[in-house]
Amino acid sequence: MSSTTAVFDEIKRRIIVGEMAPGEHLIESKLAEAFNISRTPVREALRRLSEAGLVVLSKNQGVRVREWTNEEILDSYEIREALETIAARRAAKNINEDQIDILKKLNSEMLSLLDKDLLDIERITELNAKFHQTIVEAACSFRLSKSIRSVVEIPLVRRTFSKYSTAELKRSMAHHDELIAAFQKHDAEWASSVMRCHIRAASYIVMDE
Repeated sequence: MSSTTAVFDEIKRRIIVGEMAPGEHLIESKLAEAFNISRTPVREALRRLSEAGLVVLSKNQGVRVREWTNEEILDSYEIREALETIAARRAAKNINEDQIDILKKLNSEMLSLLDKDLLDIERITELNAKFHQTIVEAACSFRLSKSIRSVVEIPLVRRTFSKYSTAELKRSMAHHDELIAAFQKHDAEWASSVMRCHIRAASYIVMDE
């Protein structure tokens, strides 16, 4: 691991899956030693993580994994609901058959994981992120994509899918199926309505402590 992007991705992954806990102090020298690299890419990765809102840089306390309040998490979901509803509406008009096939394969794999005795939360999270990213890409808007990225990762720190019951996971996958159906018909109103319900349902699950 040598590039800033690789370090950024790995630290982000550890934060999202809970290996680096909220409030944990991240020491640049120790991270560089653990990754067997110089401190320069670590320093740059930490700066990018700060811009993404996942860590907090402080002169007095160094770098710490950010701790999110319930209000901040809810706020991010409200913004995400609005933005991803727009993305679904635009995607319905622009999506192609290859992208629809990708969505089908991703949701099929997520459904297959529900039959396992032990849920692979990290894999489900990864597949779900790819599912939503495919929709955002189909919306064909760089500015929209950038705005969505800024709010999507915040709720992930709460390990969204670890809070889902099996029934709630199945409902979420059913939403995915209906989104795919709407995209196949290129029905913008249908797609945006399903996406709004999908994100709203997720917010209630995550906020239900």
